Amino acid sequence: MDKGTLKLSLFFIGFGLIFVLVASYLLIDNINVKNNWTETTSHIINIDKEKYRSDGKTKYRYFAIVEYSVDGQSYSGRLNTYSSGMRIGDSVDIYYNPENHADFQDASGNLLLVVMMLIGFAPMGIGFYLIINDVKTNSKVKKLKENGQKVIAVIKTVDVDYSTTVGDGHPCELICEVEQFDSPVPKRYRSQKLYKNMQDVAGKSIVIYIDRENADNYIMDIDSIR
Repeated sequence: MDKGTLKLSLFFIGFGLIFVLVASYLLIDNINVKNNWTETTSHIINIDKEKYRSDGKTKYRYFAIVEYSVDGQSYSGRLNTYSSGMRIGDSVDIYYNPENHADFQDASGNLLLVVMMLIGFAPMGIGFYLIINDVKTNSKVKKLKENGQKVIAVIKTVDVDYSTTVGDGHPCELICEVEQFDSPVPKRYRSQKLYKNMQDVAGKSIVIYIDRENADNYIMDIDSIR
């Protein structure tokens, strides 16, 4: 497998896996809380505003302070979630720890964690797709190497997609030309997308394997660049 593709695939899989594992842990913890803690209704008694700096600008984050009663004793604390629609006096369902009444947790949040898990599955899917696609490409390369026509092409340009950033670089495609005996116009070939720095290969030679029955079916041997 191409090292650049492998590195990118593992980055996507690892990034997504972190999301999935964290969301799964929090979701299991939430379910455990709902099964073992006691549900009650609290009321928002204050909205705290906290100032912080981000990107050189002063910003604010908000926290809802709720109050609830257990056996005639009042408890208060900061909710672990906040939405802009919250107002003083609003009721909020919570779960409190039967062994420590001051310990509580917002009753909502599972949907957000499920969404977080789905977000994690997306980059994991991309990572596995890149691996599967690379395996298929390697299989195609092997078949074309065994049965296809081998030609030497010259890399004319490297088409870099600067609008897309993957990892610490940009995907690119190699534009190559092969001289034709029956035409003064060289035959042009374009590579698959490559996820590594290839900007210094213009002018170098590369081997292309072409299907003898279908000239549009070809593969460039990136490792052959000289």
